[in-house]
Order: sequence, then structure tokens, then C-alpha cells
Amino acid sequence: YDTKYDKLMGSNKSMFRSFCKACDDVAIVLHLKCKQTNKDFIVTSSHFFWDPKNPEVKSVQALVFNNELERLLTTEWTDLVDDGDINSVPIIFGVDSNSLPFKAKKDQFDPDLPTEGARSGVYELMVDSKLSKLHKDHPFTRINNREKRYMQAHQGQNKMSTQEIEYVGDLPDWEIGIKWRSVYSVVNQRNENKEPLFTNRVQTFTDTLDYLFISNKCEIRSFLEMPWQKELTYHILGEEEIDDVVIKKELETEIKLGEKFPFCPNKDHPSDHLPLCADIAIL
Repeated sequence: YDTKYDKLMGSNKSMFRSFCKACDDVAIVLHLKCKQTNKDFIVTSSHFFWDPKNPEVKSVQALVFNNELERLLTTEWTDLVDDGDINSVPIIFGVDSNSLPFKAKKDQFDPDLPTEGARSGVYELMVDSKLSKLHKDHPFTRINNREKRYMQAHQGQNKMSTQEIEYVGDLPDWEIGIKWRSVYSVVNQRNENKEPLFTNRVQTFTDTLDYLFISNKCEIRSFLEMPWQKELTYHILGEEEIDDVVIKKELETEIKLGEKFPFCPNKDHPSDHLPLCADIAIL
């Protein structure tokens, strides 16, 4: 038990912390060495909580994952770190985060979504290395907003106890030390560095939930295109310039191809999640 989480997430006695403990939170972290180059690197994978009603739990899991990975690097695998800089370590992280890169419209899970839309807490923490306590998926904001809606619907009555409200009443902004980049965002230079149209497609849901993140000591050499992109060219890496008119037309075509893409799993795609794959050079 690490008391630092009391400051970041509220008292260990709170119902919120108890709920987080009850949610699956597992990661695999491998320290590997390349036989050809003798370079060390880390490959890690995780799967965050599924329920769209509790994005604050997924934000917590992203925070804990990063903190524990940093702990490994600074206390146990210190020989991998150059001059105390954790960003000197090549790291590849694949995750089913169950979190969107961006949500544009309010729904039953995000009734307080800003008019301009917002990134999920997980995605913002991973790509910006910080998450404001005022973000919709930070537990400070999410839990307090949930309580406000309950009070409005029940003539001012509280759902949470006074003590529980105090536990989450002064949570701080969060920061992580590792600087991550999303592979499929980085390579999508001709489309505003957006993530794929979707990585999960079933009859009730279609959007991006899965990501390949890399640290600064990794370089992308190539990547597996999404299956509907085989008819397109705008996304192909290279120095060759493509006319803006062509790019715009292809992006419009891609949306149509995505809409026609069959639900998964199917005979060609045995999972409801599509694979993400890249050739990564260790620097």
C-alpha cells in the first residue's frame, strides 16, 4: 500500500477507492534485450475497466499504471535509466483502454460534456502527461458532478455521506513523468493526427478504444493500416506530397468505407477489436 495515492485519489477508506480496487487492474511489463544490438527496452500491456459509466476509474488506472511503471524504473530497473531520466528508456505500451480519443456529443454517460467536446481522461493523461482536476473524467469533477445531478433530482438530498464528499473534495491535478506518443496518431499526419476511425465495431458501438503508445526513445518505421484503408493512399508514410484535394476526397471515402465495414467478429476478423501493429526501432 502506497500512501501517495491518498493524496492523488482520496482516502483509502472511501467508497471510490473501494470501487477502484474491485475493478480489474492488471498490467504485464517485460524487460527485454535485443540480441543483435544489446539494447534494453520495455514492452507492456494492459486492459482498463470496461464500464462507460465510470471513466474516472479508467483515469485512475492510467495514473496508477504510469506511477507503478515509473516506480519500477526508479527503484528496481535503475540500470535502464540514463542520468535519472525515465524518458531515456524505450517503452512500447499496447492497451485496450476502453476510452475514446475524443467525444463530440453528450450522451447518458457524459451529460456534462462541454459544448466543444472533450478527450477522455485516459487519452488526455497519456498524450499530455497531465490531467486537470477540472477535466470531466478526473474523479474530483466526475464524482462531484454526479452528486450535483443526484441532488437536483432529489430535492437537495445527498447521495454520498459528508465524509465521502470530503474524501474527494480536494483532489489535485495529476501529472505523469513518461512522455508518450500514440503511434496511430503520429502517422496520421495528413488527417490532423487523429486516431483511426475505430478499433472496435459491434452492432451497439463503433469507435476507437485501443492504442499503441511509445516513449521518446522509439521510432516508427512502418505500421499496419486499418483494413478499410487498402483502397486509399493518403495515410502511407513517405516524403511524396499528396494534393490537398486528393486527401480531402480520400478522407470522405474513408468515412463511407468505415460505415460499410462489417460488424466484428466475422470470418475475416475473429475479434471485436481490430489489431494495431507497427515496426518500432529502438533508439
